[in-house]
Amino acid sequence: MKLITVTAPTEEPVSLDDAKAQVSIIDDTSHDGRLLRLIKTARLQAEAHTGMRALTQTVRLELDTFPAGAIDLAVYPVASISSVQYDDTNNVQQTLVLNTDYYSDISGMTPRILPVDSWPDTKDGKPGAVRITMVCGFTSAELVPEDFSQAVLMRLAELFDQTTESVQGTMTAPASVGFELLLAPHRRMVV
Repeated sequence: MKLITVTAPTEEPVSLDDAKAQVSIIDDTSHDGRLLRLIKTARLQAEAHTGMRALTQTVRLELDTFPAGAIDLAVYPVASISSVQYDDTNNVQQTLVLNTDYYSDISGMTPRILPVDSWPDTKDGKPGAVRITMVCGFTSAELVPEDFSQAVLMRLAELFDQTTESVQGTMTAPASVGFELLLAPHRRMVV
């Protein structure tokens, strides 16, 4: 299974001004480029930790073959499924049709698609023979849960302050503990 971002979000869950306030450099513009990169890095880390996509983006899930039953789409929230394509046994690309070939259940933290009857056979041994393209994420930064955005800011500050290797053996709790606690309610638990 491989998850590929086809189209990245055009905005971030936190603004440059929020990031500057978090690291206490409100009137200093000399770090703006670095902060913008760190916002993206912190968001990507939060998304990887939770399985949640913060803002609207197009994602493609690639599988080598169809499983026996439902396909967990591996991310949330899913706004829509753009296409479900596969390479048939003759290596010809086919496109499945919603409610004819598959059903979608895209609500909640574990969106999935299910076959109407059974999944078709794919080209034997071909990596990525099944491709599910979907639109994920919240439509605006205001809709992103506040604790997710705060975790992004917390991680950004930790990365901003960490210009060298981290010190080991201290008694203070690293910010990453707070990062994980803030993100815990948004972490996908797949059974």
